Amino acid sequence: MGCAVVFGGAGFVGVFFAKALSNEGVEKIYLYDRDFGALQNSYRHSLVSSILDIEMITGDVRESISWVPPEKVELIANFAAVHREPGHEDYEYYTTNILGA
Repeated sequence: MGCAVVFGGAGFVGVFFAKALSNEGVEKIYLYDRDFGALQNSYRHSLVSSILDIEMITGDVRESISWVPPEKVELIANFAAVHREPGHEDYEYYTTNILGA
């Protein structure tokens, strides 16, 4: 497979999915996320660092996406979500998990 885009790519599931794609021979992987701070976790950072042709794109699924990869995209995975952790406003769950999908 040539190219994959992983929305929510800096999160727990997104990083592990990207690594699995890399292991399966996907040539180019884009991680699309609004915040790559989660990659400060040393294990997640090492997983992403081990993927040869990966690019991180900053963006928010709650807004219009104008970014278009130059390659033909063969797989899109959406793991962007606001979870049950406290600290989020009610509207954030709706705008991310429903409208963002």
